[in-house]
Amino acid sequence: MLGSLPAVDVVLTDLNMPDLGGLELIELARSQHSDRPWLKFIVVTGAATTESAVQALRLQASDYIHKPATKLQLVDSVNRALKAATALRSSRLPRESAGKPTSGVHHALTGPHLTQGTADSRSLLRNMLSHKLAAQSLDREILGEGLSLGPAWEMMLELMNAHLQARRISVTALCLATPVPMTTALRRVGELVDTGLVVRVPDPSDSRRAFVEFTEIGQAKVEEYLLALAARIHFPPSGSQ
Repeated sequence: MLGSLPAVDVVLTDLNMPDLGGLELIELARSQHSDRPWLKFIVVTGAATTESAVQALRLQASDYIHKPATKLQLVDSVNRALKAATALRSSRLPRESAGKPTSGVHHALTGPHLTQGTADSRSLLRNMLSHKLAAQSLDREILGEGLSLGPAWEMMLELMNAHLQARRISVTALCLATPVPMTTALRRVGELVDTGLVVRVPDPSDSRRAFVEFTEIGQAKVEEYLLALAARIHFPPSGSQ
């Protein structure tokens, strides 16, 4: 199908399939269509593992989504992949052929096109958040012993996820995102506030609700952690597999 449909820019694939797995499909497609480096692949799976997530990233998959996935999740992922593919295709093809719409496909794109680097960085951060590929040594190195990989760090990741999606998250929603009792979660939020990583912001339209937002220090620490983790995955130490 890829051979007969050169206008295809994005492929959505399951991970586990009867004959050819999703990762093998990506590897084969990239080999057979090396003249189309803008091709983007989105992996969807109900059997996610750290190993397969890392393999998908090394194969430059655009996204790695856990089932059950919502329609909004899929549309958002495909739109981001289309933006990145369109930008890269435009930079590789002659001007007159670049940017032509795919036949029979509705491109639900909004806003300015992202550059390849920006799109890949955002996608990579989303993948890191989705799978929580965290290394204990890196956690201690950047975040210190206090946060560790407990509820407080889960909250920081959830808050970054909301920040990347340009949405606000309430104190209650943040507490519910962690697998601990509400009273414990509220204490963790208080600790994050006390350490200067987040702040509570009252909802002007509802006095019963407050939002949680990063301080500059909190956001910088999580970004540093995720980007350092991404670098370790893409550029493993010499001699590692």
